[in-house]
Amino acid sequence: MNFVKLSLVVLIIAVILLVWDGCSKNAQLSAYKKQVSKLNFKEQKFVQRLDKNNHRIAEQEQIIMSQKDAINNDLLILNDFKSVESQTKIITRISRDSIFVPFAVTDTIEVNVLNDRKFAFTDKYFGIFGSSKSNGILFDSVYFNNGLSLTIGNKSKGFFKRSEPMVQITYDNPYSSTNSMQNVIIKNELKWYDRKRNWLGMGIGIGAFLTTLILIK
Repeated sequence: MNFVKLSLVVLIIAVILLVWDGCSKNAQLSAYKKQVSKLNFKEQKFVQRLDKNNHRIAEQEQIIMSQKDAINNDLLILNDFKSVESQTKIITRISRDSIFVPFAVTDTIEVNVLNDRKFAFTDKYFGIFGSSKSNGILFDSVYFNNGLSLTIGNKSKGFFKRSEPMVQITYDNPYSSTNSMQNVIIKNELKWYDRKRNWLGMGIGIGAFLTTLILIK
C-alpha cells in the first residue's frame, strides 16, 4: 500500500514539473513571437518628436532576443566582439531649408561684382563658408554641430500601466532627423540550473515528496 502511495506521489510530482517546464517554454516561445512580430524586413518602426528644449528625440521599442537568434535574423553584427549586450543602428540626416548667406563686405570689391565674393553663415548648429565664382558657388567648408545620447531602459507609460522597454536617441541639433533605426537587446536563455522558477518547482516537488513520506509513515 505504501509503495502504491509513493508511486502516485512521484507521478504527481513528475507531472507538475513537466507542466511547469512546458508553461515556461510556451512563455518563452510567446515572447519570441512577440519580438519577431515587431520586425518588418529590418525596418523597425520608430517615432520622432521635439522636446521643450528643442532637442529632437527618436524612440523605438526594444527588440529583446538571444544573441544566436539576433544573428540568425541579421539584427546583430559581432565584428571583433565575442558577445554583446545591445546594438543600435541609426541612419540620420541633417537638413535646413531657406538659408540666406550674405556676402562679406570688402573695400577692394565693388558691390556689383559677384566673382570671388566671400560669404559666411554660422549659428549654434551649422556653419558654411565659401565664395562665388563666375561659373558657380565654391563652398570652402561646411560643418554641423550635433550631440547625441543613447538611452536604453524602461519608459513609464503612466499610473497603473506597465512600463515599456524602449531605446531613445536624443539629438542636440534640432535639424537632425532619423531616417531609419534598428535595435536589438541581447538576453540569452538561461541554463535550467540558473532559472529561479525551476529551483522553485523542484523545491515544491521535493517538499511535497518529503511531506508525503512523513504522512505515509
